[in-house]
Amino acid sequence: WELFDKTHSVSVLMVSGYLGNPASTFGHSLLKLNTARSPEAPSLADPTVNFGAIVPPNQNPILYILRGLTGGYEAGFSDKYYYAQDLVYSRTEFRDMWEYRLGLTEYERLLLGLHVREIVGQPYKYYFLDKNCGFRLANLLDLVIEEELLDRTNWWYAPVDLFHRLDEINRSRIRAGRPELITSISYIPSARRKLFHELSDLDGPEIRILNQLLDEGAASIDRRLNELAADRQIAVLNGLLAYHRYQHEVDGSDTSAVRRADQHQILLARLQRPARPVEPPFVPYLFPPTLGFRPMVTGVGAGVGPGNDLLTLLTWSPYRQESVGHNSMEGRELVFADVELGLGSGSRSVFLSRLEVVRLLSLSTMSMRILEDRDLSWRLRIGVDGKSSRQGASYDGVLSFGVGKAWQTSRRVTSFGLLNLEVHTRGTLARVRPELRLLFNLNSLRATVGLDLMSSGYGGDLRGRSSWRILYRLGERQSMEAEHRPESKVTTLGISRYF
Repeated sequence: WELFDKTHSVSVLMVSGYLGNPASTFGHSLLKLNTARSPEAPSLADPTVNFGAIVPPNQNPILYILRGLTGGYEAGFSDKYYYAQDLVYSRTEFRDMWEYRLGLTEYERLLLGLHVREIVGQPYKYYFLDKNCGFRLANLLDLVIEEELLDRTNWWYAPVDLFHRLDEINRSRIRAGRPELITSISYIPSARRKLFHELSDLDGPEIRILNQLLDEGAASIDRRLNELAADRQIAVLNGLLAYHRYQHEVDGSDTSAVRRADQHQILLARLQRPARPVEPPFVPYLFPPTLGFRPMVTGVGAGVGPGNDLLTLLTWSPYRQESVGHNSMEGRELVFADVELGLGSGSRSVFLSRLEVVRLLSLSTMSMRILEDRDLSWRLRIGVDGKSSRQGASYDGVLSFGVGKAWQTSRRVTSFGLLNLEVHTRGTLARVRPELRLLFNLNSLRATVGLDLMSSGYGGDLRGRSSWRILYRLGERQSMEAEHRPESKVTTLGISRYF
């Protein structure tokens, strides 16, 4: 807090979701007090203010979730230097961040800072769904921002909701000719993303040599590098050093003595070669979440089922970020409690057309081309598929988990293949479903096309199926969607609104 008098501005940081921790699945937010005047020259010694639950070590995961949902943990604001946050979020959990620098007056910065100093260490209750980091930070900023930040809160508040609200206020101020609330948005790529682009400069033979040195150890450095020109030897050594730094952050205190000795040998080999200026890797800008849709969605549509039966469909979800959606998840998915009700022409009664309790898709498209690096993609789905017929509705509960590989085929196309293992409550209980899928990003138009083979019975028979989904952005909060679902043999067309 000795840096408080040197604060020139205040920033709010949006941290991308982290699937390794249920409480971090939907992202995180924190406050930063900037001592540097320019966002291009941030200081790792800037003070930050973070809100989080106080969780005992080695907490049972089920108990952790239940207590987080019911307010079973105490929580509070803590103050640390920014480097501590960067170490956790960027270099350990490999999460991207966006810094929203706020245009507060000197009085507002002073008032906010003094109030933060008062509440640091004070006890709060932590509720995962609403009284979380996003809500508490919005409540804190309400002190100095004249517009209401929490005027539409309910039982659900995701951290990204705060940033959508800040963006909404900022655009409203611009339209009114008033000073902006958000003066800049900076992208802070994760350490893994930086390493990926740093190693992308190496060609195939150079990556092969790098892998050989990682496999054999650093004793063979001179022999392996002799076949390369001097400048490319330096490039390989720089890549090795960058990977060892990255791996040291992954391992932490568990870094082996062998790995430390290899890193020392590589550093000596680099020092024996001429000094060269090293440009930092160019990392393409990843658009902030506020340029995408809000996560809560409701929709209405129509469908055509088997036998040309017409369906009326109503959907709602408190949190939906899907692979064809307009968000910054790069083809990944995070869908929670997505409910769809249908009215069939045959039964003339409302039925549950689909329920996605949770649907996750994690695509690892930043392959390091390093043998030690596991870049697996995976999918998890827990849900219910419903069908309507003239005899009534039938339901099939599904638990599915798949593992595979993903590729960034081009800037606009992502492809992946997964081997899914599924458990069903109707028909064949245990099934295997390999799938191949393409994702297309065509600005306002997003689409996915897939082919899978679903096992039928236990004799090894596989039945081919195709599926597709198209989403077209109509505006800031509206979209039109069309979809074909192989599990229910239904083709749908609908309109959704995000809020």
